[in-house]
Amino acid sequence: MDKVFFGVVSYGPQTRAFWLGYSNMLALASKYNIEYSGQASGLSMRTDGNRNQVVQSFLKSKADWLMWVDSDNVIPLGGIRRLLDTQKTLVTGLYYIKIEPFTPVAYWRTKQGTYKPMNEWRRGEIVPVDVAGMGACLCHRSVFEDIKNQCVLVQRYDGGITPVHKSRIYGEIPEKLKLKQSSITDGVMKIGICKPKFQYGPYPFFDFGYGRTEDLIFYELAGQCGHDAWCDTSVECDHISGEWIINGEAYRDNLKKSTVVIPLVKEYVSIEMEEYGKEE
Repeated sequence: MDKVFFGVVSYGPQTRAFWLGYSNMLALASKYNIEYSGQASGLSMRTDGNRNQVVQSFLKSKADWLMWVDSDNVIPLGGIRRLLDTQKTLVTGLYYIKIEPFTPVAYWRTKQGTYKPMNEWRRGEIVPVDVAGMGACLCHRSVFEDIKNQCVLVQRYDGGITPVHKSRIYGEIPEKLKLKQSSITDGVMKIGICKPKFQYGPYPFFDFGYGRTEDLIFYELAGQCGHDAWCDTSVECDHISGEWIINGEAYRDNLKKSTVVIPLVKEYVSIEMEEYGKEE
């Protein structure tokens, strides 16, 4: 059986729909050849801190897989089995943002370095993505181990702790800060760093920074360490928004409403024109 540890990250009170879905999923896990190996939720006031605490607990367990389940997501029964069967080390189910146009929470990187929602796929495809949300994401233990082995932690001038891949480090990391504020020279931003000088808690796989969500840095680090991200579009989840549930059906209905339909020419042709040219 596949040993799976569950990370439940909460954004506030959980709904009845979430708990029914989550409890059913756990109760039936063995039927899908999945061994429940524990769970954690984190105690931080920040989502990135909670995720880092969850990973710390997961790595202490004997589980091979960490299944992220946000408390506003319902993963369909059998969904985790399908994710496991992809044999990808980093794969997410598909869910959609809670406001129109209900775009997928799975993204491709643009030439400008920003991200756009994926917009072309056939239901059931396993699509390569650059980043995604964590609300229905399955991660193999090796993703976190490789990040820790291939990255070096540095302390920023503002006190933050950041992992940097070894291939992107040139020269020595100083013991003390040489630059105590950021600066920009010819379009290049310089930030003072040094070796960490304080106990920073769980390894910072996730981090808020520069107006970005905490999951972006994780996917970027995983990619640098050789773990490509994928989205299994057959695992469509319910994204709960109060009394409403946003899912693939809502996304497709919205697409139909926003699609511009070009009428046939005949709809604009008068009866007189239709009659023109007929043989007497």
